[in-house]
Amino acid sequence: MAVHFPFADMVAFSAIAPGQIVTMPILARTAAPRYRIRDVSISALGAGTWPSHTERAPELYIILRGEVIYQTPTRRFVVAAGEGILFETGDSHATEIPSGLLSVGINLIEL
Repeated sequence: MAVHFPFADMVAFSAIAPGQIVTMPILARTAAPRYRIRDVSISALGAGTWPSHTERAPELYIILRGEVIYQTPTRRFVVAAGEGILFETGDSHATEIPSGLLSVGINLIEL
């Protein structure tokens, strides 16, 4: 099931001091399966849509600028700048980018 992460609600960015690192658990796993990062991509995309597809491995998207709309079989997620979304293996979703975005995509593989 897709999980939406409103990062600004999870940590007070203005309270982070220079040089301080804040860790937020995205994949809170204590047992198998375990994952590692396969690759990281930075995308600057214009408006567009992508048809529904099913993830073969977990993907985490962090939106840096703009917004993206993900439609799953059961829910619609509007993910804005400063937020992220995690799709687990087997999650299906369609994608709509209304007016362009800058994002970081983190593709994971199961160990």
